[in-house]
Amino acid sequence: MKLKDKNSGFALIISLMVAFFLSLLFVAAYMRSEMQLNSSNALIASQLAFNAAEAGIEQTVYQLKTNPKYLPNDTTPQVIPISGNASSVQSYQRQSKVTAKYFNFNADWVLSVGTGIFKGKTAYRCILAKLVIINPGQFFVTTQGELNIGSGSNINSDIFGKDVNFNTFPGDTKQQITVGGNVYYSNSVNGLTPPEVSLAPGKSTIQLSTESFVGVDTTSYSDLAQKGGDYVTGDLIVDSSNINSLPTGNQLVYATGNIYISGELQNPTLFVAQGNIYITNSLTTSSTAQGALGLMANQSVIVSSNATDDPMNIDAYVVAAGGANSQRQADPLGGVFMSQGTTQSKGALNFTGSIAVQSSTNSSSVDLNVYRTRNYNYLANTSVPYVSYAVNIINWQEVPPQSSLPAS
Repeated sequence: MKLKDKNSGFALIISLMVAFFLSLLFVAAYMRSEMQLNSSNALIASQLAFNAAEAGIEQTVYQLKTNPKYLPNDTTPQVIPISGNASSVQSYQRQSKVTAKYFNFNADWVLSVGTGIFKGKTAYRCILAKLVIINPGQFFVTTQGELNIGSGSNINSDIFGKDVNFNTFPGDTKQQITVGGNVYYSNSVNGLTPPEVSLAPGKSTIQLSTESFVGVDTTSYSDLAQKGGDYVTGDLIVDSSNINSLPTGNQLVYATGNIYISGELQNPTLFVAQGNIYITNSLTTSSTAQGALGLMANQSVIVSSNATDDPMNIDAYVVAAGGANSQRQADPLGGVFMSQGTTQSKGALNFTGSIAVQSSTNSSSVDLNVYRTRNYNYLANTSVPYVSYAVNIINWQEVPPQSSLPAS
């Protein structure tokens, strides 16, 4: 009887010890699971905060493309919620300050602090970025492709191309090429050999890693035209009979096809074509016009073979994107500004304005050699409505959330 009682007591002790150790294991597993859950929630909150900080930079870039004065010298944090539900919240706050020039271009510092909240965990992440804002119209010509400049060319402003090639030919009566501005390039400059090719005093070649071409946002321009401009389905013919009577309440004309245009414009207007823009004869702005004329083709801008004016006068800010969309194939020309016809078969061309072209093929980005004499006069595009800007991030880094904007 006593042996049986001893065995029962021993079994009870063993059972209690097993239950104790099982309880410890359960508590340890629960605490580990809770720690892992808290760590996971903290990681999710941190990622939400980082995504929010990135969104602040991206939103600033987007806004600056259409308004280069967006948030200038604004050091008051702006808090913008991104999303929020029962378990998570995202928001960011931004500060912006205009700094010294990057070469000849405006540059902004932007500080974006993102907040992420997830299941009781809050995290903050901060991104500091330096943005360079480039107006394509700051150059007489800008292209992402080859820029070929031939004998007898006299350019009085800056130019920018991926590859800038100066070509002088012994058979030309005028072999010399002069450039009155800087030669910006992203890949190479070829043929810059004096005395045949010369830059103005104080000017030089400058390599940039930034983009200057912005393309044509057909969706945005289409929406703007439908909200207050002139939206045309198909091709549009514009000449002296209607160029100043189009219903352009917001100074924008959009055609889903090609635009064929000539005449003298009285008011600043931007013409956007989903296809090509054909200049059919002289296209100028009145001396009393309070602004400039813009031609933006999703494909190419072409001086028609039917143009008979001599001299042929064109006053415009020209953009040729060489792009594709849901209704048209990609432009086989790659987005160029060119004239149709036999080389040197026509008289004189007088062009005033600036040119921005995609030139995604091996063809020359600007080819107006149908005209024996070509006179170019640079005019900035500052008065053309709805011009887009190129915004480049040249410095990007994550910094502590309590960081402030750099002094310069």
